[in-house]
Amino acid sequence: HRVMYLTVKICNIATSNRPCWGDTLKLDFMGDTTASTYYWRGPGGYTSTIRNPYIYPATWADTGDYVCIKFKGIGSDTDTINVQINPKPIISIITNAPICHATGVPDILTLSATPGGATDTFRWTGPTGFTSTLQSPTRPFTVADKGMYEVKITNQYGCKDTASVYATIFGFPPTVTGRLEYCQYIG
Repeated sequence: HRVMYLTVKICNIATSNRPCWGDTLKLDFMGDTTASTYYWRGPGGYTSTIRNPYIYPATWADTGDYVCIKFKGIGSDTDTINVQINPKPIISIITNAPICHATGVPDILTLSATPGGATDTFRWTGPTGFTSTLQSPTRPFTVADKGMYEVKITNQYGCKDTASVYATIFGFPPTVTGRLEYCQYIG
């Protein structure tokens, strides 16, 4: 008896990135390209004859199976890739700014990125070196801390969104000494 082993090597493979809604969907057929032609077909009647086509902007309708046929001489090779378009987070900021400074009371700025999912990550930046990875950070707040605060959110698919808000503080009210005169309108 003679035993023969056959090794099957995949020479060509269809690939794609993992796009977020609104980003670019990139398709690729990897392998030998010498004297080859390509035919892609996909959801919604999509077709292309480019080896590495792209779709911009990617929408939910682009989710599904993409089939690529590579023709070389009289032979062909086919592969399929399933593409999932991932949701992008849509973020907004809620804050207690502007803050009215009160004598003898520490001023605290509160920031909150909404909505946020359980697996979302947050990266806040702001004036005077402020950073935080909390969804809803707080910080002591002085006149030096006024300015633009920005949050970047990344969801479980790696999709990102950014929002910003300008936070300011109103200073101490003027101290009034002596007699205060004012006019009253009687009409």
